[in-house]
Amino acid sequence: EKRGAMPGSPEAKKAHWSYLPPVAAPIPAVTVKTWPLSPIDSFVLSALEARGLTPSPDADQIVLLRRLSFALTGLPPSPEVAAGFSLDRLGEVVDEMLASDDFGVRWGRHWLDVVRFAESNGKEANITYPHAWRYRDYVIDAFNDDLSFDRFLQEQLAGDLMPAADDHERARRLIATGFLAMGPKGLTEGNPLQFAADVADEQIDAFSRGMLASSFACARCHDHKSDPVSMADYYALAGIFKSTATRFGTWIDSESNQGSPLVRLPPLPGQIIPNPSVSKKELEDLHAKLAALNAEEEAGKQGMEKAKAEGRDVQMDFNEMLREALRIYWSRGPIVGKLETVDEEGNALPLCMGTVEGEKMIDSPRYERGEIAHPAETVPRGIPAMFKIGTEGAVPRDQSGRLQLALWVTDPRNPLTARVMVNRIWGHLFAEGIVETVDNFGPTGSSPSHPELLDYLALRFQESGWSVKALIREIVLSRTYRQASTSRRECFEKDPDNRLLWRLPKRRLDAEVIRDAMLAVSGELDLSPRPGSLV
Repeated sequence: EKRGAMPGSPEAKKAHWSYLPPVAAPIPAVTVKTWPLSPIDSFVLSALEARGLTPSPDADQIVLLRRLSFALTGLPPSPEVAAGFSLDRLGEVVDEMLASDDFGVRWGRHWLDVVRFAESNGKEANITYPHAWRYRDYVIDAFNDDLSFDRFLQEQLAGDLMPAADDHERARRLIATGFLAMGPKGLTEGNPLQFAADVADEQIDAFSRGMLASSFACARCHDHKSDPVSMADYYALAGIFKSTATRFGTWIDSESNQGSPLVRLPPLPGQIIPNPSVSKKELEDLHAKLAALNAEEEAGKQGMEKAKAEGRDVQMDFNEMLREALRIYWSRGPIVGKLETVDEEGNALPLCMGTVEGEKMIDSPRYERGEIAHPAETVPRGIPAMFKIGTEGAVPRDQSGRLQLALWVTDPRNPLTARVMVNRIWGHLFAEGIVETVDNFGPTGSSPSHPELLDYLALRFQESGWSVKALIREIVLSRTYRQASTSRRECFEKDPDNRLLWRLPKRRLDAEVIRDAMLAVSGELDLSPRPGSLV
């Protein structure tokens, strides 16, 4: 805490290590000068020597090869690669793994886990998302193409608002906004105001935890207890997402009270369009059914008005009228949903989950205790003034603010973004992040085991053009990553959790890797990309 700041005050909260800019510390001097192969090793060895510990010997080269192959591609090395492997070829083999399509599948999956990717809604109405696969493919391609991580985040928050050189880039950026359309939604909620508040809350939680390792959503009901986020900050962000049309592609029926169209993509050669076209006769039938249902609804309304005018007690017929209204309501939803997937001629449209700007820009009220029944003052849309950098503050009145939010998240002066992704990458390679709580960099999270190393890597990440592949390459070629995983009693007694990395942590293979490894060695693994989705 800053000197003189009261504990829990906004000033004290902002003085937490993760909210301060990364500092380029000098590479530490070490006693065993022959061990480090990179600055990473010097930071690790310096911490070990300070505790009277020594690093482990290098792992057997085949063990190292398998470690690299599972980590970078999710697959075991082939017998041919294993037979020709030597430490002299380590850099070359790492480059081959980073260049393989399997890298994007493996590391894209890590990001899909962060952003709650699923092909169905979950919750009470577990309706499928048949177009979610486009976002899945976008993420895999982004990792394989080594799309700069700042641009990767910008496209997911505001790809629809960014200029595009051609239709291919336009389609890719529209698909990227599927990040905001994913996630569980209370589709059974009948109150549109409550539904909009809950969708915005889920989006705030997903972007703040995933990109900033911060729990902004905790400020929905009260000022954050530990992070420097107030209710005013929360509702300034809520206005940004309420001014956004989130298109997730469900229709109204007996399981769902919330319907949503999808985002229309520009047509491209060879584009997969899983939703079928309809014939002219089918199209006419759909429009006829919709017109008949609309006519029934209008007749019901007129009948009710006539009964009231005649002085009849319409409450006597309430249950029957409600049944009829629901029948029409639920019957119309699938028809409307189907018509939204085809053009005026019945041809299937290329569609994706995603976002566009809302028809109306909305400043959200601050809701007391987070309850929509208790609105207080209106909070203008804006970016939280957490770090005193130029991209914070109010957003243009005629824009949602998503583009400004994307630029703030990826501002090089934002102290969280680079650190958070570096820590996620480190965690996938070492089984544990430098900060153990990978989704929580706030005061209730863990402190970094090697703070200077974390800052060094965060700055390197930005200097490399936010290249994920370059960062991974630097880490896996370090001496630290080459260590054997054998336990040593003298080190265990001083550092039982291995936070100082005196050996490479042992880790379980995950279920997907075990399955794919069995299929790979049996020759039955199909590595070709899945076109579309089983859903």
